Amino acid sequence: GIQQIELSVRNDHHMQNASQESLDQVIERCLSKLDMQKLQSEFLAQDEFIHLPNVFSLEVVTKHFLPAVEKVRPFVHRSYIPLHKKSGSVSSYTISQQTPIFEELYKSDVFSGFITNITPQEKLLCCPVEDPHSVALYYYTEPGDHIGFHYDSSLYKGLRYTILLGLVENSSCKLVCNLYRGRTDKVPETLNLTITPGSIVMFNGDKLYHAVSPLGKHEERVVLSMEYVTNQHMGYIGRAISNVKDAVTYFGIGSLIGRYEGYHDGEAPLTRTIEAEMESRGTDPASRPHVIAFVNKLSGGQRGKDILPNLIAFLGSENVFDLNEMGGPEPGLHHHLHTPNLRVIACGGDGTLRWVIQGMINVGFRPLPPLGVLPFGTGNDLSRMFGWGPGYKGQDFSSIIPNIVTAASRPMDIWQCSLTPWDPQNGTVFHSESSVHFMFNYFNIGYDPQVALGFHTLRTTRPDLFKARFINKCWYFYYALENILRGSHYLAECCSLEIDGQMVDIPADVRTIVVLNFVAYQAGVDIWGPDHPDNTPKMDDEIIEVVGINGAIHEAMVRTYLSPGVRLGRGRDIKIKVIKPADLPMAFDGEPFRHKPCIIHIKHFGSVNVLESQDNFEPNHETSTDE
Repeated sequence: GIQQIELSVRNDHHMQNASQESLDQVIERCLSKLDMQKLQSEFLAQDEFIHLPNVFSLEVVTKHFLPAVEKVRPFVHRSYIPLHKKSGSVSSYTISQQTPIFEELYKSDVFSGFITNITPQEKLLCCPVEDPHSVALYYYTEPGDHIGFHYDSSLYKGLRYTILLGLVENSSCKLVCNLYRGRTDKVPETLNLTITPGSIVMFNGDKLYHAVSPLGKHEERVVLSMEYVTNQHMGYIGRAISNVKDAVTYFGIGSLIGRYEGYHDGEAPLTRTIEAEMESRGTDPASRPHVIAFVNKLSGGQRGKDILPNLIAFLGSENVFDLNEMGGPEPGLHHHLHTPNLRVIACGGDGTLRWVIQGMINVGFRPLPPLGVLPFGTGNDLSRMFGWGPGYKGQDFSSIIPNIVTAASRPMDIWQCSLTPWDPQNGTVFHSESSVHFMFNYFNIGYDPQVALGFHTLRTTRPDLFKARFINKCWYFYYALENILRGSHYLAECCSLEIDGQMVDIPADVRTIVVLNFVAYQAGVDIWGPDHPDNTPKMDDEIIEVVGINGAIHEAMVRTYLSPGVRLGRGRDIKIKVIKPADLPMAFDGEPFRHKPCIIHIKHFGSVNVLESQDNFEPNHETSTDE
């Protein structure tokens, strides 16, 4: 009985130690059983190729790697190239953000040292961070998934070695390897390998001609690929060519462009909460603001869904609200209606900010609490105006959010806009059908919201096509061209304009009317144009400007600062009466819709204090795509 107890204690102790092992310790334990001298000889004898069955046990694969395989499954990008490839892939950018266990394995000194020792090279290096192939997952999940014969050649100024690690193998797929191809001193040999979970295949990418045979029905195969090089340099042209190839063949354009915008950089795991960070800055606990955040997961490049877990970890789950799941900000705002020293952060674009502002008004905040912005949108005009830049690029929350919530604030006008349907034929006004909206940046009607409506409709129905802000801009450009060809309405024939009770003639060529609160329109464009300092539009003067934009040529000139917009006037009370057509496009702060003939009445409502960066800037004359 005592021996059984001692054995049980020893087993429990062994299991406890195993559960506390670091990944390096797991790797070292698994590799210690291998004969390095034998592996080196076999690798060289097979023209720098080797198959190592069961390097990692099924227990190690199941415990350490399979949860990560499932975690990134929603991020798989499928690609199909006729006669060559059909499968799914996950790039190193997503892996770095979502599943650090694979990046930890790849960068482990123990593992990379083991790989180096097998090769004849003195030192193997990890690929640069901009290489999406450095550590990637390949999913074969649909019947017929395969990849044709190819070399793993690259444009690096040196050699590249590929390591394949089996993770899931429930298939009849084979890794087909043609050894000694092209050599006159060796007889060609073909191997058909099954990469079982925990097994490794390693080879020189320039030497092994290989393929993956087609997947059968109800089968699945998942493999981790890791690439090591002898020289990390590729050159700008080589990198551009490599990126295009990767975009088309493996990971998709959105994933690659997202990398350069910081979309897949991933936020480092947070070690602090906001309370700990504020305490480290010496902030008096009694004066610390209470911070809540509202996240729009569909804004811009859909960054919101990626940062949501870290934001919850930093601010606390009771202080972070998913606008898309909640259907709006009101539930979260109601919860904090009486919270003292409240500060609100809107994580999204200008439409998200308007959504949160309208929610604060609807809930009954008086005055409105100070508002900060974490810009995820496509244009991010307010973020530009208040010094937070054109777009969030993956900064650590522990540095950026305390800066936002401790910043000084600046008032910004809010404008109330009522839309009241009417019948142009008999003049009947339907007051009971009137709706009230609020805006802080602009209201527009005509060609520009017509373009935005096409963009918005596609983004709503196919969010998978909008993975990065640059991609969003490409879609916007597409709809701009489409509407140029389709044509748009001359607003002088469709509307009347009244400013402070005075009728204003609309020039015959105007196709867009913009009612503008401040000089940052659609990604920071100043459509009002240069003016005397005393007449420069201000966001807190309770005066709003009205600007017209003519056809496509004038639109392009306005956006490139070759010409200002057509100044129609400025005032405190604006009325636009829409006569026709039956569904003229219009938008508040970039959120487009169609509306039947109506009377649009815009007047001052109040103001909100917006938190401003100490490095605030006026919008420049560049609409950078590096957002």
